[in-house]
Amino acid sequence: NRGPSGYAIGLKDMDDIIIEENLFLDNRIGAHLDTSPREVDSIGRFTNNVFAYNDIGVELQPSVRNNHFQGNSFVENEEQVSISGRGTPGKNLWTVNGQGNYWSDYVGYDADHNGQGDLAYKSERLFENLMAQEPGLRLFLYSPAVNAIDFAAKAFPFVQPKPKLIDTLPEMQPVIPEGAPPLQQNNATGWYVVTATVIVLTLAVAMLPRLGQRGYTFS
Repeated sequence: NRGPSGYAIGLKDMDDIIIEENLFLDNRIGAHLDTSPREVDSIGRFTNNVFAYNDIGVELQPSVRNNHFQGNSFVENEEQVSISGRGTPGKNLWTVNGQGNYWSDYVGYDADHNGQGDLAYKSERLFENLMAQEPGLRLFLYSPAVNAIDFAAKAFPFVQPKPKLIDTLPEMQPVIPEGAPPLQQNNATGWYVVTATVIVLTLAVAMLPRLGQRGYTFS
């Protein structure tokens, strides 16, 4: 779904949610949650779903809590999970009954070969935190500045944001629902790079006459 809302599924003021074995593929946002669950004693359950090649896999309002994510696969989303706007993330569980989720950007290891990472997965990129506050920054998602900002956050921990989520037992392999078609990588990233390159080259060509008028020579 690439429409104005761009949600594959949007949940607002919903209780006792059960979302399982779905494929959320190539959307602006895979799943959007707003005050869901609504009641304090209600739980939302997301199990064995695939969120792949979306701009945002799952988007949560800061007040959203009591959702359990188990056995889901987050595959090559531009942003795996987003907290929309300012505020502290609500209490949601990303490891349930000894099972976490698969994250394609996980950089840990599985030394004991039990299928689960030995290090927790933490979503704590500084640039993603900045995008939540200023959505217009997403325009620069593939620029070199993003890596520089995230590197600076790692080098200087005092600017590192608090993790949006922690999955203590991340899965090492994605879980694809039975009968689902094979995943095919979205080429959107490539188009962003091509578009950015064309813009830079166009600006460079436009500047050449001005540089020549100032007496610069090129060899």
